[in-house]
Amino acid sequence: MTTDRRIPGEPRVVAVDGHDGWHRGVLTGCIIAAAFGTAWAVWGATGLPAAARGAVQAAGSVAGVIIIGRAVRLRRTAPEPATSMFRSRQFWLVVAAEAAAIAAGLIVLAVAGVREYAAAWIAVVVGVHFLAFGRFISAFYYPLGALVTAGGIAGIVVGVAGGSAGAVEATAGLTAAACLLSASAARVFHVPGPAAAPVAGGGPGPVDAHRTQDHRHRRR
Repeated sequence: MTTDRRIPGEPRVVAVDGHDGWHRGVLTGCIIAAAFGTAWAVWGATGLPAAARGAVQAAGSVAGVIIIGRAVRLRRTAPEPATSMFRSRQFWLVVAAEAAAIAAGLIVLAVAGVREYAAAWIAVVVGVHFLAFGRFISAFYYPLGALVTAGGIAGIVVGVAGGSAGAVEATAGLTAAACLLSASAARVFHVPGPAAAPVAGGGPGPVDAHRTQDHRHRRR
């Protein structure tokens, strides 16, 4: 018998009391992702030429506000999940490890006199933390983690190849911004129907529906 080590309930599609859509835990995650995506857009754009900097920062901010506003509206009527990743031990262990790795890396970069790699390092750590979420929470996070990590690595490559600190920030920061804003937008502007909701109160989202059905079949 196989064992699914992921936490049930995140991400989750529900069909409760006539409400077909994401539950509050998923929408809270979208709000957080959009907020960080906006911050990355503002930071990453500082590495662009002045002519483009303001436009990119404004675009990222507007996108973030729209996504967050949509998530907040959906959350008002969304049901509570039976199980949420925000209440799981794995979630907080991953977040704690992420914070420690970011802090340690920034100290090392400061001591080594290469602070220009800060954005790239943070992006790599953030990407890896999403990969960990993919392992323990939902496969939805695997592509997000891979792309954010790749953006951070690309920023490091740009710096090693002789690029400026601004180029490193733009490469890593804007990649992370695009990934986080796109991922959160894809959720809040796609409200799935009951066909994607196997049970109410817990279980995987659409990306895991086939895997779960196959898993249940094998258990029988």
